[in-house]
Amino acid sequence: QYSDPELGKVSAGAYSQFRPVDTSIKLEADAEFDSVVLQFRYDFYSYGTQGQTVQKYTVHEIAEELEFDDDHFFNSNVDIDPTSIGTAEANIDGQTFNTEFEDTDTDPVISTRIKLDNAFGQRLFNAIDPTDSLYTNFLYFKKQFKGLAILSSEGDKVLGINNLDPETYLKVYYHSGSTAKAAIFVFASAIIFSKI
Repeated sequence: QYSDPELGKVSAGAYSQFRPVDTSIKLEADAEFDSVVLQFRYDFYSYGTQGQTVQKYTVHEIAEELEFDDDHFFNSNVDIDPTSIGTAEANIDGQTFNTEFEDTDTDPVISTRIKLDNAFGQRLFNAIDPTDSLYTNFLYFKKQFKGLAILSSEGDKVLGINNLDPETYLKVYYHSGSTAKAAIFVFASAIIFSKI
């Protein structure tokens, strides 16, 4: 979000479905859920204050199923669960973002990690089953897990997220015995849009 001197307050939210990377993962009988983390990499688009300031985010579950046949635009209304499942803050330097956005060299990785609610993570962990079409078929999966909305709760910049980068993911961490493991979900080949 940003308070533009001419346009007034401008805010943007990211809305996206997600899907498992590997639907063949089979959980061991002794597998136990540990945590779930959302990470997103910035694409260095920045609009707003140039200096380094704190941006705060909340993450919410989308509460309605998004259909491929529907068009989604910057002014589309989508129901979300008002209860946040995660919060985070990040120190972002607008000048650095503008410099990197125009730079043709390899960009550094700047990302934000958000630990999400364990109840949400447990639901996602419990759904992992390569023999169940509710998990392996995205048309059914998106009925159970409708997507996530990343919203600004406080800040002075509108920032871009690279949803196709491997550093942008939803990851469920679990363990089997003493072995740590993870199931990865991505925000690609799905409905993704910004609401401004």
